[in-house]
Amino acid sequence: MVEAAGATSVDNPLETIARFVVDLAGDSVPGGALRAAARAAVDYLGVAVAGAADPQVRSLAAYARETYSDGRATLIGTDERLTAEAAAYVNGAAGHLLDFDDYNEVFGGHPTAVVLPAALALAEVSGRTTRETLEAYVIGVEVAIALGRCLNYVHYERGWHPTATLGIFGATAASCRLLHLDVPSTQRALAVAASFASGIKGNFGSFVKPLQVGFAASKGIQAARLASIGVTANSDVFRGEQSFPAVFNNAGGQIDWSPLARLGQQFDIVESGLIVKLYPCCGSTHGAIDAMLDLRVRDRIEPDAIARIEVFEHPRRLGHTNRPDPVTGLQAKFSVQYVVARAALSGRVEMRDFEPDRIHEAGVLAMLAKVAVGVLPPELQAVTPGRKDCFAATVRVRDVRGEIHSLHVQGPHGSTPEVPISDSDLEAKFIDTSGTALGPAGARRAYATIARWVSGDVGLAVLMSSLVPVSPRAD
Repeated sequence: MVEAAGATSVDNPLETIARFVVDLAGDSVPGGALRAAARAAVDYLGVAVAGAADPQVRSLAAYARETYSDGRATLIGTDERLTAEAAAYVNGAAGHLLDFDDYNEVFGGHPTAVVLPAALALAEVSGRTTRETLEAYVIGVEVAIALGRCLNYVHYERGWHPTATLGIFGATAASCRLLHLDVPSTQRALAVAASFASGIKGNFGSFVKPLQVGFAASKGIQAARLASIGVTANSDVFRGEQSFPAVFNNAGGQIDWSPLARLGQQFDIVESGLIVKLYPCCGSTHGAIDAMLDLRVRDRIEPDAIARIEVFEHPRRLGHTNRPDPVTGLQAKFSVQYVVARAALSGRVEMRDFEPDRIHEAGVLAMLAKVAVGVLPPELQAVTPGRKDCFAATVRVRDVRGEIHSLHVQGPHGSTPEVPISDSDLEAKFIDTSGTALGPAGARRAYATIARWVSGDVGLAVLMSSLVPVSPRAD
């Protein structure tokens, strides 16, 4: 197992990361990390296939088609191939569009949606094996999460979108690994990525959110390729008055970089884990959804009996989910009021609830008007063991008789590394999400093909072809 530069200190953060990316032996990637990578691939590909059918993603694909040349990397859900950068751009956006992709609390975002599209696209054009692809993905995720340990939650609370702004370094790391770059080239690639990094939470609730994730995936490949041809950059750009943390965190020399020294010694893809979403909306709302659903069942609360709903969350959650009047489906995904109203009304929150005609149904608008939000009291803002951030929520319902029904949850169901969602639940989610484009039978065939790809029995070309809808659909 690789020894990261500086057991107790990090002299140059980019050099430490680069040495991990290059020097980590493939057989040093634990089996648990590879299993987590395989599960992440299933989850990502399912939501990406569904997202690829969205008109906005199709428009982005048309833009990519006009902007980039033909190539050998597949646009997911189609048989079309463009350059690796173009494919990562579109596929990254498609995988994040539904906000149904996995996330990691330490990272403060969605590592798979930015790292895996880059790895898949570059692996496809470079002819890499499944094992090489998954190893590169794990390495990229580890880099992204380690930077989250160093820079969050200051970075997050300043309004940056870590999936894009930190995820680009994970995409770059995975790309460098697949291109077999040496340490100096990888270090320069990471420095190039520092100038490409962008993405703000102010655009949550719009197509720009998944767009900036696709951009980060694409630019991760570009940063690696530019470094491979000798483009120069400041290989110590993570330190100093005009460094990445000085600009993004307003803290030039005050960052604790020690988590980088643990790269290769612990694997966050296993330790802090990837959280697979059970609802197709912002993860910050999932605790409140669970509380409302559980309360509805426990106290047998019928929608017509609800007079008022109060939702209390950590202030870090409310900054981007307090949206009392969502107009579009994307805005509704970031409205804790809307998703709780949906949960109260129908006892579920599912993909079709974010279709345009569903947002403005009379019943949901009436329920939405009854929902108010507030901040959890400090004593309830505790972090549950196994989690790194507070996703707790309290939901309080007053019924038409004046009775109060209240429930507090510490975090969403299946959200801790110790209790992940089951393989059967993951398969069911894949069939449900990808089935919107492939049909149930096509989704089951695609699921089986992914399993064959993970085991190394088929290549990426076969995997990608299994994700293309058959027209007309037989089922």
